[in-house]
Amino acid sequence: CFGYKKNDTMSREVEEALLKFIEKKLYKAESLTLSWFGGEPLLRMDIIERLSKGILEYCGKFQVKLNPAMIITNGYLLSRKKAEKLKNCSVEKAQITIDGPPDIHNTRRKLSNGKGTFDRILGNVEEVIDLLKVNIRINIDKGNIDGIDELFEIFEKKQLLSKTAIYFGNVKAYTEVCSGIASGCFSIEQFCMFTLEKLKRLLEKNIIFTSDDYPILYRSGFCGADRLNGYVIAPSGDLFKCWTETTFDHKGSIGNLLSNQPEPFQLINLAKYLNWDPFEDIECIECNILLYA
Repeated sequence: CFGYKKNDTMSREVEEALLKFIEKKLYKAESLTLSWFGGEPLLRMDIIERLSKGILEYCGKFQVKLNPAMIITNGYLLSRKKAEKLKNCSVEKAQITIDGPPDIHNTRRKLSNGKGTFDRILGNVEEVIDLLKVNIRINIDKGNIDGIDELFEIFEKKQLLSKTAIYFGNVKAYTEVCSGIASGCFSIEQFCMFTLEKLKRLLEKNIIFTSDDYPILYRSGFCGADRLNGYVIAPSGDLFKCWTETTFDHKGSIGNLLSNQPEPFQLINLAKYLNWDPFEDIECIECNILLYA
């Protein structure tokens, strides 16, 4: 995963170090999966193209399978021209977040001049849907829950329900920086009950849509954080195991592409992930599907 934060970008030095890092990892690899995210990764399409070219060359050199990549984008810059460029970079899927119908979405995801983005994002989805598989993520919290029905009616009128994969995201206060939104978030139980009720009501209205949110059993690990060779790479070259830790400092990092030796705190962070054992967690032990995972 390669992340780009606001007002931050990856230098050519870090790009070269990243390609060398990947080359070393591919020597014994069978496949490689990439996710591009930010900030807004489409602001630096040039970096995506350069890195993709180098990665494709190394995959060919070591006969490593490059799996279809995905990009997590707000969709505002996702023109057809950019979608074509992404296809050339082995990107086949785009995740786009829409936070509700126009009146809600445009108050949360607006331009610096205050103008809304809903119409342009939805227009871009319609324009690229034959080139990329589009997943629409709808983040759910107490402030937009009442607008979800209206949003689905819009999707239905534009015939997007059968052409996209739609799923609900539970807004969470993952870090201390986000603690101010905690009171507006649903608990896991509340979110699950909402999702089930919403699906039931949509079916009763004969509104059928493709969901990308069904339970899946991940035998090789739940996410990149619990995989030995899963990394999140920040523009600075900092390496992380989880993208929720890619904050503006590097206290959660496990190393840096420009350094040959991790700092002591980075080794401790890495050990925390590598030594994680679900059989030492009371909640995990009580899970009915633990032994099948």
